[in-house]
Amino acid sequence: FEIKKSERYGELNSIYIQKRYRNRGIGKMLVKRLLSDFKNRKLRVVKLKAVNKDLFRLVEFYKQFGFKERLVDMILESR
Repeated sequence: FEIKKSERYGELNSIYIQKRYRNRGIGKMLVKRLLSDFKNRKLRVVKLKAVNKDLFRLVEFYKQFGFKERLVDMILESR
């Protein structure tokens, strides 16, 4: 799967819900609204960049909207 050079696409970057507002469905509402907006703009592809300490939970959250895993991004911090 690739995004063609001339193809328009949407991009989601670093959606973050403050701790005191989590588990209220706000993240789901936000993502649904953004995806709806992309669809209305006739964008076929949405690229997602997200970071979280709990990678498994993050992946499972976005899978419910149809996102698929495509890339692993890793870091090494020196001490």
